[in-house]
Amino acid sequence: MPLYTHAIVRDVPDAYAECLTLEAIEVPIDVPKAREQHAHFCAILAGLGLEVTRLEADETLPDCCFIEDTAVLVDDLAILTNPGAPSRIKEVEAVEQALRGIKPLAKILPPGTLDGGDVLVIGKTIYIGQSTRTNEAGIRQFAALVEPNGYTVVSVPVSGLLHLKSAVTYLGNGQGHPGASLCRSLLFQGIPPAEIVRSGGLLRQLPEREWNHPDARRIRTSEKTDRKPGLPGNRTGHVGI
Repeated sequence: MPLYTHAIVRDVPDAYAECLTLEAIEVPIDVPKAREQHAHFCAILAGLGLEVTRLEADETLPDCCFIEDTAVLVDDLAILTNPGAPSRIKEVEAVEQALRGIKPLAKILPPGTLDGGDVLVIGKTIYIGQSTRTNEAGIRQFAALVEPNGYTVVSVPVSGLLHLKSAVTYLGNGQGHPGASLCRSLLFQGIPPAEIVRSGGLLRQLPEREWNHPDARRIRTSEKTDRKPGLPGNRTGHVGI
């Protein structure tokens, strides 16, 4: 049985060419290509039997297609984030409207900041990257919301990256792909990068020949795959319900 039955995505705006980046981009973003890839991503979700809700792009919000950063769903609770980049805070409004009535809502409030791209759920352990976008106050608020339901929250120092999930992706079935940057992070110091055991699951660094294979760039939902990266050099996001 699939882990998710619904997905909420948000279309790519023309303004995506002006989206926030950690460093300067040498080659301009190809927005039509990004839209083509995003459409393919949505088709994969629909092909797996998910009901896909597409929110309209907002041309005043260049990063709005990265919808994953705006909400984190844990069990029956939808936690609306407070993005760390001020220009992204208004992205949450449309997502809140889409989730209202589907799940109970909670919010990360100032001075706390939290981006969904920093939240990695592995079983009952939730790793949250303390990055330029997610601060200690945001992590404390998140922990207070989920720990009563038996979750353990682990703060992961993140530097040189935009988000924790810029470096590591959980594949399901106890496997993940930690990038070299994450393996150098404080949490994993002294542990061989090819075999990192956390929460009773194995996070293994795939050989490059495996990770570059198209089928390896998918994330499992039950016995199927439910998403794969769709925008050049970035995560493409959805909120799974």
